Amino acid sequence: AGQGLLLGASAAAAFAMIALALILILSLSALTIALAVLMVSAAMMDRRFNIPALGWFLALASMALSWRIIVDPGLSWLLGWDGSGGATSFEVVISLVAALGGPLVTVLLLAGLPPTKQRGWTGMVVETGLSGLIPVALMIVFARFLGDALSIHAHLGLQAGVFMSLAWVQWQRAQRSPDSRILSLVRYGLSLIFGAGAVLLVGVTTTLFSPLFSQGFLGDPVKGTKIVNDLILAYALPAGILLWILRAHKSRAATVGRVGAGLLLAYWIAATIRHIWQGANGMAVSTGFAQGELYAYTVALLIAGAAALGSALRLGRSGLRIVGLALIATAAAKAFLVDASGLTGLMRVGAFLALGLSLAGLAWLNAWVSARVDSQRNTD
Repeated sequence: AGQGLLLGASAAAAFAMIALALILILSLSALTIALAVLMVSAAMMDRRFNIPALGWFLALASMALSWRIIVDPGLSWLLGWDGSGGATSFEVVISLVAALGGPLVTVLLLAGLPPTKQRGWTGMVVETGLSGLIPVALMIVFARFLGDALSIHAHLGLQAGVFMSLAWVQWQRAQRSPDSRILSLVRYGLSLIFGAGAVLLVGVTTTLFSPLFSQGFLGDPVKGTKIVNDLILAYALPAGILLWILRAHKSRAATVGRVGAGLLLAYWIAATIRHIWQGANGMAVSTGFAQGELYAYTVALLIAGAAALGSALRLGRSGLRIVGLALIATAAAKAFLVDASGLTGLMRVGAFLALGLSLAGLAWLNAWVSARVDSQRNTD
């Protein structure tokens, strides 16, 4: 059971008092580093002297580091928003290294120690906090890489990613701490609130504040190069975070979430193609489409369909097969009904003949992939 409760509580209180003194003396990145060092020191003391009660301080330190990155000084300071004072690149790096390194080293130090209920709770809090902070740190690094002030769609996408991470942390903690029913319900409630906030942010990012629909009114021009730009921060990274969160879940809600993430990735790809052809100032769909741009959408659909079919063959999932075939069928229909709409005479007749042959080939491909998937299932 380790050292006595009195000694453990005294040690935890001592570390808490040191942390309070550091909060009063230090600020910004220095305080984040000091908290991380203090957290690691407490974990080393637990490992050396077997004091499980120090877990209370370790859990609080993990929460404090997450608070430092997200709230105070938070994203506004790390990203250099107006009125925040703005962190230098060096301050951003050392703050993120401290906020991630402290919990990571703590988890490694606690590994292999005699299991206790206190250590189990501490490990759950520290591990879930770390897993939620990693995607936030990734988005901060990419935002700093872009350099310029964030556009409104990138800002909302970043906030959506943060809300997804917070929802994920609370959901994990609720599932991994079943002993307290009331606390689990509170955590489930917080997870749903954060999740609803993320859905709302994604919704307004793809509609009201999207450069595709509101540029010059509510939206901002895209910032960055043709491909590496703030559209990644607005759409691709939140979609990636959602897919990562749902990677091991097989419920119906998780399937809906993966579909939503796929649609958000498709939105990002379409917006990127639009940006390549139209540039930052011509993103609004009201300006029309270039012929090459329409071809690019068709190619993207074909590539996505082929990727879905390949995944269906590798994973043996019929749902992916249906998605892949639907994408390829959409690409074929678009190619001959939209891309070739300007054709006349024999060229138009040939286009429709090719469409019929494509659909016949699609039927054959469906039968072939279905047979392969069924054979894999029978083998397993």
